[in-house]
Amino acid sequence: PLFCASLLVLLVYLRPVVCPGSPALSLYSWPRAIQVADLGGFHLINFLLFLANWLFAEGLASLGSPRRAVASLAALGLILAALLGYGSWRLDGISRLAETADKDDFIAIRTIQPNIPIKGLKGMDTSGPYVGAVGVMLKTTQKAAAELPPADLVLWPEVPTRVACDCEDFGHYHLHQEATASGGPVLVACVENDYGD
Repeated sequence: PLFCASLLVLLVYLRPVVCPGSPALSLYSWPRAIQVADLGGFHLINFLLFLANWLFAEGLASLGSPRRAVASLAALGLILAALLGYGSWRLDGISRLAETADKDDFIAIRTIQPNIPIKGLKGMDTSGPYVGAVGVMLKTTQKAAAELPPADLVLWPEVPTRVACDCEDFGHYHLHQEATASGGPVLVACVENDYGD
């Protein structure tokens, strides 16, 4: 399992197309499970994810040999306990810092990460001001601004479309109004054209 997990991490590192988006991203809804990223980045998360899967598979495949199955499942249990224990300890530490710190020591960051519909997918709104990926981001940003406390910074992910850095494009997408409504600037990945001299 150690060799196979290490080999898979190396393969994903060298050829990301094997697992697009990194398997570590599948754990985003389990914050305790991804806190080890501060020790080894998402490569460590991938390694532990692959190792846990290999140990589980080996445990199931070794049911005919109870001693080997128990060893694999015990190792899996230890890894999960260490992973979740470290995550709990780290998140509790962050909470303690937040409780004792001065309010001015923190900034509120809002991340916008909606599901981006595929063009032409059944049920997608193809008319009105919220067309395409940027439209979905605008709509989600507006909804968050209306329902959540003000943010010091709003982060958009990369979107599957070209957003130019030109001022008129940002005006077209009404990002200034969204930043004002959200309480802070909107950070957007954009493309800058080089027109030469």
